[in-house]
Amino acid sequence: MKKDRIGPFVFVDEGSSQKITTDTLLLSEFVLPIKSTDTVIELGAASGALLLSLCAKGLPKMAVGVEIDKAAASAAQKNVERNNLEDTIDIINSDWRDLKGVLKKGSFSVVVCNPPYVKAGEGRLSPDAKRRAARAETHGTLRDLITALKYLLAPNGRACFIFPVKRLVEMLGELEAASLYPGRMRFIYFKKTGSARLFLIECSNTGGALVVEEPLYAAT
Repeated sequence: MKKDRIGPFVFVDEGSSQKITTDTLLLSEFVLPIKSTDTVIELGAASGALLLSLCAKGLPKMAVGVEIDKAAASAAQKNVERNNLEDTIDIINSDWRDLKGVLKKGSFSVVVCNPPYVKAGEGRLSPDAKRRAARAETHGTLRDLITALKYLLAPNGRACFIFPVKRLVEMLGELEAASLYPGRMRFIYFKKTGSARLFLIECSNTGGALVVEEPLYAAT
């Protein structure tokens, strides 16, 4: 059992393959700032690393982590309890496609997600069920995710993702179909030369000028 620190918090990876990744840290920085009045939900919370990272920078009014894998959800709950965050963070063991009627429509000012990158029906799938679910769309497509966040997002709220550049056009198309508007983007490079591999994007229910921030060069 490996222990890490996320700011003032202890994060324990209990061998669930749901570890702290560069993508998690990049997304958590992109989402900031988190205000004390914010209501935050993460779709696909794994063991809770991203939620802990956000809370380390400023506690929201409340936060919810939704995770379909029972073992990962249990690990996230333990990480919440280890850090005495039970009054701030709730963990729900659920498929994000099943949240209608469970959570109130439009009740979150911040929706955040680091979704599986591999499109359903494409790519090589890991024989390990946990890795397969984390990396490929085995429990819902990008459209399913956008539908869920549209339901959860407050009228003046914002949603943030990290996703591969090769699916950028698809992402923008799904956002448009759901009447969601990109307001901020940032491209991520892992080498000084070559193309961007990932992008960060923030969208909302209201339109406006799209701001493309300076590129980010991340360490692998």
